Amino acid sequence: EAEQYEIELYEKYKAFVSYGVYIAKKSDA
Repeated sequence: EAEQYEIELYEKYKAFVSYGVYIAKKSDA
């Protein structure tokens, strides 16, 4: 199912972005 694939891709992307923001704030402090 293509839709399911897109959802999984989005979830991974969202987690990756959240992690990047976390690291950025951590290294900023």
